[in-house]
Amino acid sequence: MASVILFLYSWKFGKVRYKKEKLILLWKPIYKDFRYMTHQILTDCPSENCKFTEDRNDSTEADAIFFEVESLYELPPRNVTGQIWIYSDVESPAYRPNGIREWNGLFNWTMTYRRDSDIQLFYGGVLKNNAEKTAFEYENSMNKSEMLWLVSNCQTPGKRELFVRNFTKYFNIEIVGKCGKTICGVDDKCEYKMLENKYKYYFAAENANCRDYVSEKTFRTLGFPIIPVVRGGSNYSLYLPPNSFVDSNSFKSPSGLASYLRKLEGDNFLYNKYFQWKRFFHGVIRFSEQKNPYCELCERIQNHENHRRLYRNLHDWVRGNSETGTFCNKGELVKLDL
Repeated sequence: MASVILFLYSWKFGKVRYKKEKLILLWKPIYKDFRYMTHQILTDCPSENCKFTEDRNDSTEADAIFFEVESLYELPPRNVTGQIWIYSDVESPAYRPNGIREWNGLFNWTMTYRRDSDIQLFYGGVLKNNAEKTAFEYENSMNKSEMLWLVSNCQTPGKRELFVRNFTKYFNIEIVGKCGKTICGVDDKCEYKMLENKYKYYFAAENANCRDYVSEKTFRTLGFPIIPVVRGGSNYSLYLPPNSFVDSNSFKSPSGLASYLRKLEGDNFLYNKYFQWKRFFHGVIRFSEQKNPYCELCERIQNHENHRRLYRNLHDWVRGNSETGTFCNKGELVKLDL
């Protein structure tokens, strides 16, 4: 279990006050969570004295520039000696262009969802409860519908739609969103209500089968009385507690997965084993709840001489090559019953 909570530990150490304030320029923040961190994200860091700015007039004064991948088509000149450039991306390379080669030799650090990044970002994770929850809520699977899938992207590199097409021959899935008959609308309350009360399982399938890529699709289910059935290219045991999910990749066929899920729902004792972890841990989502990646960024910038590097071939690091292999497969996880 230690490996599960390692990446979201709290910063509860003595603060280190560095003499020189380090300025980090957010070149073009795309997500509101990054705007939030400008004011809040460094509050509990052990190493203080970093400041975020969005003012591009500070580009020559900044100690580091933080680039989200969407902003890489309008880069400033790379002419400030010692300035650190950080490449950040939370999407899988399956949705990234081949033109990354033009950025080779520009970036010093990577800040992505991948475990081999210089600094790893997460869509969510697991934290330890302040105290053990002795009163465990018993879930009665008999009173719920079978499976929910909230989805708006109907054609994906990971070919999850082909798996579902075959799987629904053996198991009922209610598809909600642009790819189904039911639309929830823009209000999250509709989706939360469905996750809270109605279903035994949630189909948490990634749009691409990429190594280390576990998105909010999985993490948001952890706060609800529902079992996620995951599908993607990651080793989910590195991110989720034991007995908290069902990995569809473990089964030889969709019919095999359906048989196992029916076994669980027919035995409330077995079904409830998938919620026992909540006595000790709870799931979190959103970048703003995970302060440590940005604390680590501040710490690295304060001690940049210990972290010198340059990504001379960022393209191969992002997309892979003949030696490393690609980091995503194109639907090879699809298993069909013929």
